[in-house]
Parts: sequence; C-alpha cells; structure tokens
Amino acid sequence: MDGSTFAGPEESVLENGEHQTLGNEYPDPESLAAAPVWGTSAFGNGGENQLVKGADFRVEQYVGHVVEVIGNDDSYVGDESMLGPLECSRGHALELERPCQKDIKRGQRKPMEPSNEFKSLHAKATMAFIDKDYELAEKFALKAIVQNSEMYAAYSLLSEIHAARGDHEGAVTALFSGAHTRPRDTQAWLSVAQLILAHADVEEGSGLTAAVYCYSRIIQIDTKNLDARHQRAALNLKLGHKGKAAGEYERLLKLLPHNLIILRSLAEIHTKTKNAYRAIRHYDAGIRFYELKEPQRATSVSWSDVNVYVELFANQGQYDKAITKLKSLSRWLLGRRHDSLWENFHEDDREWDLDDHPRRDILHGFRSNSFDNESYGRGLPLELRIKLGVYRLKSSHHSIEEALVSYRGAE
Repeated sequence: MDGSTFAGPEESVLENGEHQTLGNEYPDPESLAAAPVWGTSAFGNGGENQLVKGADFRVEQYVGHVVEVIGNDDSYVGDESMLGPLECSRGHALELERPCQKDIKRGQRKPMEPSNEFKSLHAKATMAFIDKDYELAEKFALKAIVQNSEMYAAYSLLSEIHAARGDHEGAVTALFSGAHTRPRDTQAWLSVAQLILAHADVEEGSGLTAAVYCYSRIIQIDTKNLDARHQRAALNLKLGHKGKAAGEYERLLKLLPHNLIILRSLAEIHTKTKNAYRAIRHYDAGIRFYELKEPQRATSVSWSDVNVYVELFANQGQYDKAITKLKSLSRWLLGRRHDSLWENFHEDDREWDLDDHPRRDILHGFRSNSFDNESYGRGLPLELRIKLGVYRLKSSHHSIEEALVSYRGAE
C-alpha cells in the first residue's frame, strides 16, 4: 500500500490504483506527520479537507527520548538490536503496523510474546507507579518500550504515568502510539478518543480532529460500529464540518430508520445550511412511522420533536403546513389521535382555546365530555402556543385576532 493513501470505509480503489471518494474524507493514517495531537497542529489554508498535522504518532519519539532519560546506561544506548521492528534497511524507524517491505504478511498479526527483560522492566515501572515515583516509573516504562516496542501494555502504563502527573498531552501521545501496536483493536482506538475528549481544555481544532481520526480507525475496522459513526458525526458538527456530519448522519439513518436523535441532528444541520427540505423528507417518514402507534408506545417522541418538525416547515415559508402539522402532532401526543372533528377544521384555532366556552362548545359535533379538557389548549406547551400565533400571522389565513387569542393563552 502506498504510504500516502488510505482506503477507509468511505472509499473504493479503482483498477488503476487511484482512490475514489464515496463519502467524506478523513485523516490518512500514514500521511500525517509525527507531532503532538494539538498545540503545534494547523490546518492548511483553513480548509475542511486539510488534514491536521500530528494526528498520527510514531514510537520513535519515545525511543529517541529514552537516551535522554536513561543517560549513560551502556546496556541500552547505542545497542541497535534493542530497536527491534523499529529499524529497517533504509536506516530509519517505521510505523509499527508497517513492517519492512520484504516478506510482508497480510491480515491480523500473531501477538508477540514479551521477553523476560520486558516483563521485568514493566513490573518495575508498575511498582514505581504504585509508589507514586513517576520519574522512575517513566524511566522503566520507556526502557520496556525499547526492549519490546510492540507491547501495548507499556504504552498504556506510560499514559497513566503522564496522566498522574497532570500531563494530558503526554498521556494522549503515549496511548495514541500504543494504539498503533494494536491497529485492528477497536477498543485501543476508543480509549484514545475517550482520553482526548475527557480533557476539559482540549483545543477544538486539533484535539477534536484527532478524536475524529480515532473514530475513523474504528469505523475502518468495523464499518457497522454505530456508536463510532455517531460520535464522529457529532464531533464533525462541533468542528463546523457540516457536510461531513450530514453525510455520516444520513448513513446512520439507513442503519437506524426513524431514529429521532439522528433526525434532530439532521434537522439542525440542514436548517443551518438552508436545506431544510431534506430534513423534512426524513422527518416526514419518521413521524408517519410513530403516528401509527399510540403515544404511550412511542415514548421517544417528545414535544421537542414537534417543535423541531414544525419549525422546518416555517423555515421554508410553509406556515399553513406548519400549523397543520403542529395541530395534528399535538393532538396525537395529548391522546386525541382519533378526534377526527378537527382534521378538516381550518377556520380558526379554537381547538386550542383554554376553555370550551365560548368557542369550542358552539361548534357542531363537539362534545365536551369526549376528552379531558387538558388534552386541548391547556395541554399545549407555551412555546408551541406562541409559535401557533406567529404562524397564524404569517399564514394565508392571516388573522391578528386569532394570533392574539394564542398570545393571551400564553400569558
């Protein structure tokens, strides 16, 4: 595989070897420079598709640091045999998941057995960590990494040492490097992502992008990992990458039809990008699905969904439809799904008056004892009552008087 390309879950490789992007692009594991996750990271030209430098890590930064930590220890300094898989015939360190070009074996690698020396060093590092001698613990952990550079346990311990010192960047760097010793282990990448996001001071640019990278690796391994897809979408939305987030949520919706959390997120994105009609199409299908059930059996539907749904129509200037949807959904949520009297009544909004008198009780066919009074105007949330008045003012049945009735009911 060429070191500058990465066929992730959203790409296909053409016959001529080129990559065709099927969805949104995500960081390339082999094309990113070895640098801290954040701090010195920068986007090229500020573009969405530019990769953050330093989202990937290589273990050689630790091997180089070992010389400084262990000083003149002749048993390690200058002994190239200690570098193990990090050395190649070209004379420089390679990434752990990429062996020398000759005799490459594909697929999952057989786990390496730790040497006795590694076990001894790791045990010493662990005991020093328990004793809170973090300097000594780091020294032994780094020696263990040089001894057996493919042992994830040493990086995990080193990460804990940095975390105990309050060095969050060092903790992330160690764990990120360790994840490359288990490139097909989703839990390893998840641990890195969670560690990045757990830090309150994480920079939204490089830090969150590194977390997106981790979730991308998980998805590359397990394309049906719904939680990783949802997290990647949410992070891209937070980063302002609305196109990537929308694409991810669209894919999630195919796997989880009618999921209201996804529908709400899509509504938020498409409203901001002036594509509310796309969110309406998805929400329509979801609402139709839930309306076939009784509200008690569709507990995931809330007044918040009614609010979001009707606002999509208002965003498109469809105020008459917004009023119709607001009324029908509110009627359903309040337990009057089969109250057909109001389905074709569009003259005014008396259905949502606070009391039967003086308008509801004079309507032909209305029976005050058919449903509880709380299932009419008194049950309509304040925000939706205000929206009803606003939509009425902007609708084709424009009526200041009718809007005022709604406003008075909100007082």
